[in-house]
Amino acid sequence: MYATLVIKNIRNLYTCDAHDTVLHNAFVAMHHEWIIAVGTGDFRHLTDDATRVLDAAGEIVVPAFIESCYTMPEESSWSGMLRHEHDILWKLQSGGILTVMTKAGRVQQRTLKQDVFRSRPQTVAQVAFGARKLPERPFVLSCQGPGQTCSFQPAAFYLRQMLKADAMDLLKAMTLWPAQAQGLKDRGVIERGKLGDLLVFRVPDLDALFDQPDLGSLRRIVKNGIPVWPQIIRC
Repeated sequence: MYATLVIKNIRNLYTCDAHDTVLHNAFVAMHHEWIIAVGTGDFRHLTDDATRVLDAAGEIVVPAFIESCYTMPEESSWSGMLRHEHDILWKLQSGGILTVMTKAGRVQQRTLKQDVFRSRPQTVAQVAFGARKLPERPFVLSCQGPGQTCSFQPAAFYLRQMLKADAMDLLKAMTLWPAQAQGLKDRGVIERGKLGDLLVFRVPDLDALFDQPDLGSLRRIVKNGIPVWPQIIRC
C-alpha cells in the first residue's frame, strides 16, 4: 500500500500516544484518510509517482484538536441559526478544531474539513480560559471561556502562563483525552490506523506553541489525509 500523502522532515512529531512519544526529524504517511506509518528514517518505500510529499523542516506536527462539548447558540430564526452555526464551525476549523462534539444534534455532519458529532455527558473536568486551578489529569480543554474565541490558544496560553500547566498535558487535553472521554477511537493520536487529522505549526516545540496567545504559527491543516488549509491539495 502506497501513501497518498507524506509529511517529512518534521522537527518534532507529538504522537500523544500512551507513552507520550515525541519523534524527531520524523515523517507521517497517510493512505487517503488513514495513517499507515509514523517514524524516522527512509520513507521512500511507501511512495509512488502519485504520492504528495510535504516538507515540514523546522516545524512540529500534532493531532488535530477536539472540542468535546460545544454549546451552539440559539437564534430567533432558522436562517439566523444556520448562519451563526456556519460561522462558528468555520472559526473552530480555522483554529485547528477539526472535531466538534455538541449537544445540538441538528448540526451533526461529516465534511471534508470538519466532523461534528453529538457529545456524550462529560465525564472528566473541563478547563477554559480564566480557570483558577488545574484539575487532576485527565481533563479536557474548552474554547468556551470568556470572549467565546472559538480557539484553544488563548486558554492554553493563560493556563501555561498563570497556572504553569505542562505543555504535553495541554496538548493531550485538546486531543487524546477528549477523544477518550467521547469514545472517539479513530482520532486524537498520531499512530498507524488512526485518522490523518493533523496540524502543522511553524514553531520548534510545544513550549513555543503555547507561549503565544494566538495561532499565528499554524502552517497547515490536514483533515482525513488531505491538506485543506491554507488551500486544498487533492491527492
